Amino acid sequence: MLGSASTQFITVTPQINTATTAGGDLYAQGDLYQYPDLYVIGDVDWNGFQSFTPGQYRTRYLDFAMVLATIDPNTICYDLEFVITVTIPALILNIAVSTGTGGATVTFASPFNGGAGSGNTPVVQATIINAAAGDDVFVTSVTRTGLNVAVKNAGSSVARTVYLQVEGF
Repeated sequence: MLGSASTQFITVTPQINTATTAGGDLYAQGDLYQYPDLYVIGDVDWNGFQSFTPGQYRTRYLDFAMVLATIDPNTICYDLEFVITVTIPALILNIAVSTGTGGATVTFASPFNGGAGSGNTPVVQATIINAAAGDDVFVTSVTRTGLNVAVKNAGSSVARTVYLQVEGF
């Protein structure tokens, strides 16, 4: 904790470095603990450090640093620790789909990065519009890029409109 006398000689500037390129797959490298710098093996194309300001950053990779400077040669400045908190907002898609008697394949306009579903897939809620007695909706093969949906009545496929709400990030 800096006292008031010390703070007049020290400036602290948080820095952020972002990258949107996919780079390599870190998990394909095997034992990640053998590398001192995971960003190097990921082949990431960084944009360069800039002063951090709170807000929204659209990126795939983040790197943080603290720049500590002093104008007093008798003052030594160091940072013992800092904490970064990142909040990823949910991506929610609302889709109306006509199933036809053979069902329907839905491909998302933009793939999800993950979700709370099995295998890190998005979570899907399906509602049949103007359902008939005995209608059941089946959502299968959910991935980050799409899914299949079908409606059956008494075991036979039927044509219906299904409203899908797909949530992930």
